[in-house]
Amino acid sequence: MNILILILSYLIGSVPFSYILPKVFKNKNTLKEGTKNPGGTNAIYTSGYFIGILSMVLDVFKGIIVFLIADYFLESLFFINLALILAVLGHNWSLFLKFKGGKGIAVNWGIIFADSVIMGITFLILSTFYTLLTKYLSIGVLLSILSIIVLKIFMGSNEYLFAYIVIYGVNLFKHRINFIRISQGKEVKIFQGLKEAGN
Repeated sequence: MNILILILSYLIGSVPFSYILPKVFKNKNTLKEGTKNPGGTNAIYTSGYFIGILSMVLDVFKGIIVFLIADYFLESLFFINLALILAVLGHNWSLFLKFKGGKGIAVNWGIIFADSVIMGITFLILSTFYTLLTKYLSIGVLLSILSIIVLKIFMGSNEYLFAYIVIYGVNLFKHRINFIRISQGKEVKIFQGLKEAGN
């Protein structure tokens, strides 16, 4: 059962909604257009708000679904943590996109939300605040996840802390190109990207 749930977690994470929806409804290829990243943000940039936000919401639900399945069927905290990690790995290195994928933020948010609704709302508020403060969505969401991890440590809520930390490391790795672009002044600022999406 453990192995089956782990495989299922990866496969659920692998479903590339932010590639499928723009391709089907707008004939946009998020692997080749915009930021060339098949994630929710690029779905907004390339396909507009409706398709982009819908893609993002479905990616969030991947995290929620995997959390609920793992929590229900798996007894070992180690395997639950591993299932959560595999959901993000599936999103980031999708079996259906020849192991290309997004950056895992939406799936991570789904995991946080399923773990604690309050933490999920806190993540959204912090992401908005940090993004408005820094003008970069990538920095905003990464600071928010780090804040959630710190909050969980101080609250003594450590059941899924291993998964949170590993996933955060994966998030940082997947955003390395963003850091380079920011240092070069080439990263798209949030308002610029949203303005282009609205056109």
